[in-house]
Amino acid sequence: MSYQELLDVELRSLIASGQVTVSHCRLFAYQLLTALRFAHSSGIIHCGLKPSNVLINCHDLVLKLADFQFARLSSPAPEHGKLSTVSSLRSIFEVTNKE
Repeated sequence: MSYQELLDVELRSLIASGQVTVSHCRLFAYQLLTALRFAHSSGIIHCGLKPSNVLINCHDLVLKLADFQFARLSSPAPEHGKLSTVSSLRSIFEVTNKE
C-alpha cells in the first residue's frame, strides 16, 4: 500500500502568480529552513533545492520538500543543533514576525 498526498501548487507557480505576500514569504522561509535543518541534522543533503521542488498545500499553507532523487548522505551525520546558521535565521524570522 502506498501513501500519496496531494498538494496544491509548486512554489514556482505560486511566485509566478504574484499572490505571495511578505507574510507568506516569512512563513515559507521558516518552514523551508526548518525542513532543511531536519534533513541536515539527519545527515541528508537535498542537492536539488529549487522552487519547483517545494510543494505547498494552499488550504493550510504547509510547505513540503519534494524530489530527493539527487539527495546524498553526509558522512558522518551531524549532531542535532549544530546548524547555527539555520538557528540564527530562525531567530531573525521570529523577531521580524513580532514587529
